[in-house]
Amino acid sequence: MPAAPRLVTLAFALIAPVAAAAEPACTPEKFTTICRSSERELRIINHTVSPSGRYGVAWQPETTARRDVWDDGSVMAYGDALANFLVRLPDGEPIVKLAGKHFGDRSRYNHIEVSVVWSPDNRQVAILNQSKWETEVSDVYRVFGNGVSNPLNLLEACKRATKAEVVKRHPKGRDPYSLSMQVSSVHNDGTIMAKCSMNVVKGNDYFETGMRVKIVADGNGLKAQLIATHLCGENEERGLCANAPEGD
Repeated sequence: MPAAPRLVTLAFALIAPVAAAAEPACTPEKFTTICRSSERELRIINHTVSPSGRYGVAWQPETTARRDVWDDGSVMAYGDALANFLVRLPDGEPIVKLAGKHFGDRSRYNHIEVSVVWSPDNRQVAILNQSKWETEVSDVYRVFGNGVSNPLNLLEACKRATKAEVVKRHPKGRDPYSLSMQVSSVHNDGTIMAKCSMNVVKGNDYFETGMRVKIVADGNGLKAQLIATHLCGENEERGLCANAPEGD
């Protein structure tokens, strides 16, 4: 008699229905990972995933947008209402809408590029959107759990880092430069290394300044403390003047 309960329990275990495995929210396809729901399709942009694989930057195609599918399986689309998000990959949920409007699976299309640099601990990220002559978006976020800080515009630090050289070259106060920047590294302690490029479009007035900034909390957002600057020599690509990591 004492063995009966065990037999009943075993029998129940054998006939109990097995729960169906939940279909993953994000699935890898030929070129990229796609996070689908009943409401949207989010496509992860190449070279934007965090070191742990937990986060990535995604673009959302318009449902009516014309799409081009490349031979490698990557997709790009045309439209004005494209949206970009920082996405949590385990469940495919966007945690913040980004300022950029990148339009394809690749990180670079001719002169249009999105550059994403993460800290090794996945806690801080710099997201830059580049056009031919200038950086249009340079937002830094601190990521925590399921949320993020308000963004910090890193271009403002570039303007401070290059101000002395701009005044030296144009003492009457005119600033004719287009500003672009590259982030070479983001560290766990909030230190960011970046290079600011100042260029007069269709002119011969050009210079680059490297900078080191420290990102610190400021209420619900962040602020950048300028630690060091260096006027880069021609083709100088080390230290503060290092280039961003290679993308596509």
